[in-house]
Formats: sequence, C-alpha cells, structure tokens
Amino acid sequence: MITEIINYIDFLENDIPEIFEGTAKKGLHILIDLKDNENYEIQFAYLRENASANENTFITSLISQEEKSKVIDTNKCIGHKKIFSINTYTFYFKLFATSNTTDKANINEIKVKAKSEFNSESFKNYIIKIFDEKINFILEKSKEYYNQIIDDYYDKEREKDKIKQIEKIKNFINKKLKEILFEKVKIVPDLYLVNDKFNGSLLDSIIWINFKVDKEILIDASNRYFQKEIFVKKDYNEIYNNELYGLSSFYNGDNSKKLFLQHRTALFNVNNLIKYNHLDNLQKFRKLLKNKKLPNPLPIFIDKEELNSRVIKIFNFFNKGKLKYSEIIKQLLEKEKVQDLNNYYLFYFFKDNIVDFDYVSCFRYALSDMNIYDFFGINDNLPIEIKTIFDFERIVIGKIFNNSLVIEKKEGNYFTYYFEDINRTYIISSAILNNIYKYRKAIYDYIYKSRTEAITAQMLKDIILTSIFADIKSDEYEYNKHTKGYSIKEKLNIYLSINHHFDKTNKNFGGFYMPNKLPELVEKTKAIANNDNNQIESDEEFAFAAGQIIYYLLDQSETSNKTHALLEPFIQKTEINLFKETIIKTINKYKHNLEWYGKAKGRFERLAAQILAYIPEKKIQELMPFILCGYFAKSVIYEKTIEEDKKDE
Repeated sequence: MITEIINYIDFLENDIPEIFEGTAKKGLHILIDLKDNENYEIQFAYLRENASANENTFITSLISQEEKSKVIDTNKCIGHKKIFSINTYTFYFKLFATSNTTDKANINEIKVKAKSEFNSESFKNYIIKIFDEKINFILEKSKEYYNQIIDDYYDKEREKDKIKQIEKIKNFINKKLKEILFEKVKIVPDLYLVNDKFNGSLLDSIIWINFKVDKEILIDASNRYFQKEIFVKKDYNEIYNNELYGLSSFYNGDNSKKLFLQHRTALFNVNNLIKYNHLDNLQKFRKLLKNKKLPNPLPIFIDKEELNSRVIKIFNFFNKGKLKYSEIIKQLLEKEKVQDLNNYYLFYFFKDNIVDFDYVSCFRYALSDMNIYDFFGINDNLPIEIKTIFDFERIVIGKIFNNSLVIEKKEGNYFTYYFEDINRTYIISSAILNNIYKYRKAIYDYIYKSRTEAITAQMLKDIILTSIFADIKSDEYEYNKHTKGYSIKEKLNIYLSINHHFDKTNKNFGGFYMPNKLPELVEKTKAIANNDNNQIESDEEFAFAAGQIIYYLLDQSETSNKTHALLEPFIQKTEINLFKETIIKTINKYKHNLEWYGKAKGRFERLAAQILAYIPEKKIQELMPFILCGYFAKSVIYEKTIEEDKKDE
C-alpha cells in the first residue's frame, strides 16, 4: 500500500500539480513586504465563513505560501499550540481557541454582551481590552517561536545571515503587530463583523501573517521543520546512504507510553523506518485527503496511470463540483467509453483515516437480467430495471434498509454509510440497525469490489424479512391507508424478484423461482376458494392460502386502526399447531362479523377448511415468505368470478 501511494503522489505532482495548492481557510490574510524595521507595505483581506477564496485573487495568491507553512498537526507546533506556522516568513495564530477553556468562556461572554451592547462604546472598549490581552500573550509566545526556530533548525555558526533575518522579523512582529492589527486592518470590529452584524463564530479565525519572500527560500525554511518533525519521534532517525530515515507518522505512532501495545519480546523498538522523501509523499497524500481533493472511495490503478489522472480531474474540475464515486465511474464508462476498470487498489476514508483498503481485480458495473417486478400492484404492474451496480445500491439497498444505509435525498442523489456513524433518523428498529452493522461491509464489498459471493442467500433473507417485520410492527392505519403498506410490498417485490441472483437454488423459497411460482399460487388459491373439488397439495399452497385467510379475518376487525401489526401474533409462531390455533381463535373472535356463505360465496369457508385440515411438513418459519405473500397479495376471497360478474349484470 505504501509503495502505491508514494508512486501515486509522484504521478499526480507531475500530471496535476495544481491540486496540491490547497484551499484558503477562513480568517484574516495579511501579506507584508518588509523593507526594514520601520518601513513596510501591507495587503490584507478577510475570508468569511461560506465565502469563496476564488473570488479574491489576493487570498488565492497566498494559498501556496500558507499551505507550505502549516504545522503537520497541533502536537508538532513551534512555541505554542495557538501558533500554526513553521518558518521564519510566516506567523499564523489564533487569538481565541475553542479548545481552550478560558478562550471558550471569553467567546461565550462576548456573544452574550454583543446581543445587548454591540453598538455601544462600552462594548468596543471591552472587546479592545480582551483583544489586547490576547495579542500580548501571542507577542510573548512569538519570541519563543522565533527563538526555537533558530535553535532547532539553523546552524548558529554557519548561517549567521539567515539568523539575522529571523531576528529582524521577530523584532518587527514584537514592535509592529499591534499597530498592524488595530490600526491597519482594524480587527476591531472587522474580524467579527459580517454585513454590519456581529458573528461570534469568526472570533476563533486564524490570523495569517505572511512575509514576502522568494519561493525557494520559503521551501528551504519549511523543509527544515518537516525534515525534523515529519517523523513520529527523532530518537529513531538514522542516516543511511546519505538519506534520512525515521519512524513513519503516516497513520502510525510510537507506543513507548502504551504498555499493552508494545512488543515486549521483540529484539527491536520499531520494525521499520521510512525514507524522508517517501514520508513526504505520504503526508501530501494525507493533505490531499484533508483538503477534499480525493474522491471517496479512491481507486489507484496499477497499470493505467491515465485513469488515475482522469479520476482526479473529473472529481476536482468536472461539472463545477465534487462528484460522487458512482458518478465518476459512470462518467468514465458511459461518457468517456473506458472499456473496463480492473487491477486497482481501492481506499475508503472516514474522518481522514483509511478504514478500508483492498485490491480489485475487475469491477462489474453493468448488470444484466435484474428486474424488480410488481407482484402487488404498487407500481402499475411495471418492472423496474436495475441496469448498473449503482442502481442496485440506490434502489435495492436503499429500500431494504429503510433509507438508513443508503439515504436518497432526491431522485438519483444519495449518500452511503458503509463505515460512517449511522444516521438513526429513519431507523425504526434496533434489529435493522444491528443488520446494518452486521452486513454493511459485505454489501460494500459486493458493490464496490465486485465480490459477488459477499451477499449470501441467508443474508438477503435476514435483511429483508427483518425490515418487513419492523414495518409490520410500526404500521399505522391513517386516512384509510396503511403507513407501511407500500414499503412492505416494495420489499416483497425486491425479495421475490432478485433472490435467485444470490440464491442460485432458490433455497429461500423452497427451490421455487418466485416470479413464476407466485402467479401459480394465486391461481391455485382462486381455484381452491371457488371449487370444493380442488385441494391444497403443497406446503407453499398452504402458507399462501393461510396468508389470504389471515388478511380476510383481520379485515373484519371493527377497530379504527386496522394496522398490519395485528399480523404479529401469527408470524411470531414457530409451530404449525400454534399457528393454526391462532387462526381458529381469530375466527371465533370475528365469527359474528363473518357472513357465512354470503358475499364471499363460500371462498373463506373452503380456504379455512383446507388450511386447518392440511398438515405441512416444513416449519412455519420456512414458509414465512409465502404467508407474507398471501397476506399482502390481492384477496381472492373478495374477488368476483366471471360467473358472479354476469349475475350482477
């Protein structure tokens, strides 16, 4: 993995160097052209929240210097954690840091006062006093900052001229910083003012002070910091063949203070060291990730570097916005007619960390012969064609997890949570949540790595039936309509239509191919209901007919909330005798409402007699899909025959 990332960064630097420029951050951006301690020229601009740096050419011109001059992380700060720069020619700091308890209290106090006193002179004096105290603190720390730069990164005997320049800038900062901030750029009130209104969230903005300097000098000054601080710990640094090696800080750490993470029997402290130039590439990769320059997931093609280039260019520059991975793949395969995608590594990131890394030999984009048929009349009996793997993700996975694993915001636009924290807004059952955690990695592998064996027959059954049972339990009957009726039928349509793609022998349905079997069951149930000479001849016929009977019985309920939750006592049974007893009890409960041999023309009686007499061999849980199909299918008991229609005419 390390080698691939290093080579990948080398390629991108040559092919698309502009993506390494970074993005400007909110705050006050200052450029100082220092002539001497007294004479200087200054340019500045404020970048507010939600503002675009591209609209300000001055701020855009500073991005390169600011990007090259930021600390690796806050544990590697020079002088103090409020100072974020790393070289002589930059001085970046915060007056207020929300991670600091005192500063956070100050911000809250300022916000409270601003609500009632913002336009008053007393508020202005109050905030000037606080700002002055904060700047005095920064000035004190600036001395430590520049002194540490001299001590740690420069040779006091051989680099006296460079040290003299550092001292000049240090003295300038101490002498002129207040003048610049209060008089030149007017941080009171401009730092926290937006459209003449107070905005407290800007108080913790970074103040970026840049000194005008040649690019080569800046890079040299920054590299002095990086060469020492980029490694986890200086103790492990070694020179080998005139090249610097050290302990990698790329998703790595030193466990010297973590007893239970140490290799107590090893003969070495660390098992590998990495070359500085290589680690520099790894940190650039991490910075690209942090700056949202890489898609997620990220494919790194081994043999086809032109595809690496196309992926990054499409993601960063196509259609004026960041495209999702699925949209990038669609652009490559459908619009740019790339023949196939194979032989690549796939990375997935969460909170700037690599949470999944794998090799993909061949990616399957197009799907054939996958359709979702409408068995229950919710889509005008029209099939939905699943043409690509991302159609499968959006339509199938989105539906069967109740819009919780794959969340569709609007038609075609969706978000996924394969490794992220789950949004529980739409989760109606802890069982569904458990299934998300249990199966989401396998589903990710099936979709993004084309591991067709990742989703099994048992997994599909567990996911869909769990989701259906959750819908049944939470259903309500409002305005003559079931709140979960459509969702349940939608999932049954999916289950019946695609099961054979994951269950080659159709074991989940007793070996039957349901797109053909379900119409047969409907016709056979009609025949049994309308003619005494027809009999139930299989366990599947029994289960489907039982579902029809249960629906008819529960429809007799006089309650105003005829929820599908009334089905629970039936589907919770694990033995056939208990299942039949529940049906008998329900018949007795509603017998006063049943019009024997009335409008139903004996259909209910024939079906009831058949299911109570028939003894199935299979367990009730094996037959559950057929019971559900019978319950949610159109009732044959209420359906008129051709002869009845003629009599009514």
